[in-house]
Amino acid sequence: MSNILLKENILDPQMLEYVNALLRFKTKFKLHWSNAEEFNSGKMTMMNSDELTELDSVFVYILDIITNRGLIEKGKYELKRSYANLNFSGQDNASSWHTDTGFEGSDGSTHTIIFYPQQWQSEWGGETEFKNTEVVNKTIKVEYKQNQVILFDGKIPHRAAAHNNPNAYRFTIAYKVKLKQ
Repeated sequence: MSNILLKENILDPQMLEYVNALLRFKTKFKLHWSNAEEFNSGKMTMMNSDELTELDSVFVYILDIITNRGLIEKGKYELKRSYANLNFSGQDNASSWHTDTGFEGSDGSTHTIIFYPQQWQSEWGGETEFKNTEVVNKTIKVEYKQNQVILFDGKIPHRAAAHNNPNAYRFTIAYKVKLKQ
């Protein structure tokens, strides 16, 4: 699918270490369900932070770096929402395919940026999965790789796959942006 873009090596190692420390020790998380079906089932799949505001300089800095690396053009987007996610080991969002909507531009555009900050091994799982809108019953998996960012159309159904590392949470930083014409 051409509407999913990847970029690696976003932050330098020292900044990456600082971001991971912030996520582990300074970020306050709360329970989160991706949709009403998940909530009604009583299944808890993840937690997320309170909104990361534009005043939160570290997360704005990361978005600036992503912009400077050419994933999105500076001045051509409006940040609508940002936050951090925490997924537990073994917690699969199997029933919670979702889209990121509710902040569309006048042309219906809505985009999501996900940043993977942690050291991660592929055998742990935790991929971001996308339903292929071009081929029925086909899923596209993007492996969780430290210091990688994904930009995609928020209207593509997606979810976080389960991971099996009992010694770590799976952290991501998410930005919802409206692209300007």
